[in-house]
Amino acid sequence: RAFIGEADLLVRLADSPHVIELLDCGYIEGQGEAPVGGAIESLGRDVLTFARGMDDAFARGYRPYLALENLPRADNVFYQMRPDRPGIRLRLPTEEGLSLALQFAETLRMAHRQQIVYLDHKLEHLYWDGIHLRIIDLNSSRMLTGSDRANERMYAVDIHNLCVGILYPLFTGMSPQKTALRPQPGGMSDVEARYQ
Repeated sequence: RAFIGEADLLVRLADSPHVIELLDCGYIEGQGEAPVGGAIESLGRDVLTFARGMDDAFARGYRPYLALENLPRADNVFYQMRPDRPGIRLRLPTEEGLSLALQFAETLRMAHRQQIVYLDHKLEHLYWDGIHLRIIDLNSSRMLTGSDRANERMYAVDIHNLCVGILYPLFTGMSPQKTALRPQPGGMSDVEARYQ
């Protein structure tokens, strides 16, 4: 059911040039991680129909899918920063890091105005071509309810997670856990504990 939440957030943030584009959502017939050869029910970007049809789709043996724009692996920030030799840590050039940070901050400002927090800030979720930032993976993101005053703490946590999970390794080439730069786990409890 996380597919519904992610599709909804992608549509809400579609005006951001920095958030990956949702091209299509729907259901595919079959079981397992990567079903092949089954029928596809494409719903375009109609998230409401996608959400309403999920129980029926499960009952018929269909799985949900999201089709997103394809981004080049070489643009993934984690991939760009991984060391090629032991003992050498890479980092983005300062000018590029500042530009990336400003673009991410603008994306958070847009999201926070819509009561959305990103939360899962890690290098694997960023694509950078030297000029433009693209952000993927909103499955840990949340739509908040209540007033902005009540949500201020979550906005502050989101900004803190940006600083710890993205900016620190971006400018130092080191993991905030004082270990080698490596992929971070993505479970919700891991996300919440990672930035403490």
